[in-house]
Amino acid sequence: MNKLTSFKPLLNRVMIKRVLVKQKSAAGLILSNNNQSQRYGLVISVGPGLTNNKTGNSIPLQVKVGEYVLLPEYNGTKVDMEDSDKDVDYMVYKDTELLGALEGVKML
Repeated sequence: MNKLTSFKPLLNRVMIKRVLVKQKSAAGLILSNNNQSQRYGLVISVGPGLTNNKTGNSIPLQVKVGEYVLLPEYNGTKVDMEDSDKDVDYMVYKDTELLGALEGVKML
């Protein structure tokens, strides 16, 4: 499959760029990458949200572009983007699959 140049999520989908978290010891040494570091991501784009079938009201997404989020251990669909390198993964999740928004976390 060809790599995509752009991607716009539909409905309540969210595109995430998985990122590495700086993990330092008390002495300031950067610790090796482990599986947990891949469970964080940066929100790249979001869909418009869902519409309540009964009322017709819009149900907005809980996250916005630029926020860091905690990702579930499983789920998500990998998307191959043209500008991505081998160390960067782009994933698409439903907003309800995301575990939470992060504040005050420094990412690499």
